[in-house]
Amino acid sequence: MGITTVEAAKEYAEKAGYVLSDKAERVVKALVKTGGKCPCVAVNAPECPCPSHVCDIEEDGKCHCNLFIRKDQA
Repeated sequence: MGITTVEAAKEYAEKAGYVLSDKAERVVKALVKTGGKCPCVAVNAPECPCPSHVCDIEEDGKCHCNLFIRKDQA
């Protein structure tokens, strides 16, 4: 099961070297509704964190759903 609590998101972010965005609580609420699957993908959604989050954060400073951001973007 993917991320379904703010605490789990925070723990993952710390391990990966990211921080949570100010939208984290709203994104996690959406994740709860989808059972931990990416709320940004309608069909065959991957579990959060999705496979593309690393590239998204490297390129854009944040993941697509705006849950995780680079520390220098905080």
